[in-house]
Amino acid sequence: MPTINTTAGTAGQAGSTAAELINVLKTPMLLVPDFDNMLEMYLFEPIPLQGGKTIQRNRMERLGVATSPSQLTEGVAPTPRPGPINSVTAPVEEYGDAVYFSSLAVLSAKNDLVREAVKILGLSLKETRDRLLYTVADAATNTFRVNDRANDNAITLGDKLSFEEISEVKGVLRTAGVPFKADGTYHLIVPSAQHQDLAVDNNWLNANQYAYPGEIRRGTVVMILGVSVFETNSNSFAATASTTTGNSSKIRSSFICGREAASVTDLEATQMHMQARGGGSDWTKRRVQMGWTGVFKAFLNNQTFLRRIRASSSDATAV
Repeated sequence: MPTINTTAGTAGQAGSTAAELINVLKTPMLLVPDFDNMLEMYLFEPIPLQGGKTIQRNRMERLGVATSPSQLTEGVAPTPRPGPINSVTAPVEEYGDAVYFSSLAVLSAKNDLVREAVKILGLSLKETRDRLLYTVADAATNTFRVNDRANDNAITLGDKLSFEEISEVKGVLRTAGVPFKADGTYHLIVPSAQHQDLAVDNNWLNANQYAYPGEIRRGTVVMILGVSVFETNSNSFAATASTTTGNSSKIRSSFICGREAASVTDLEATQMHMQARGGGSDWTKRRVQMGWTGVFKAFLNNQTFLRRIRASSSDATAV
């Protein structure tokens, strides 16, 4: 079964999907890193695209209530007032990616290169969406820094995510009237490095040594005081460093939210494409092309329903 190497490069050069036939493939292809998409699963809620170029979501705001409400005069109806409505609008965007390889690679329908190309294009789609979702979430205007630090530069090595800090930010959401997710909890999406800090937090261990002994052994934090915790290994959660000497070299965001904090259009307008030999400008029938395109948009519905949490983690060192 013929194939070629799979990294980017120049036609005729080893290590390129554009290269000439190099060797015979006799074993399955090696694995590549795979990153999850917890933001799409537990923070952003899907909405239909509905064919328009601009998405609009409407919200009827709460009516203002006086600190000391006045009673009605007997026989006199209350004065009607217009219902306050706000809208969130966002133009949709289009993304995509593609690969191509020598037509020699498809002499067999079972060629592992073809199957692997479909897989890496799927990973490209997932990671593109995840990167866009992270960018939207990380732009949230309500930021909660552990230990009440004034800014990222003030975050020290010891300013880690903890049971106590999550309890505090949950109280902030409840006080603001943020609705729970459908499962009756708030959702916390936390990168792996910070999740491990929670997994060895003494308050978590003491509170759950009998209820969740299996999770403790596996190093998995499932829930903290009504907050569902979801670990993510997404490579979108990039670390930044304090510019203050001696403070943390790795500061990351995690996100806690309630229902309808954020939305993303579903996969309705996402397609996978494959062009056989001879398509487009390939009049000599030398290559096969595969790719994906998608139209989608992510946005925050209500800044009050989301908190961006900034903290150090155990893998940080002093700058």
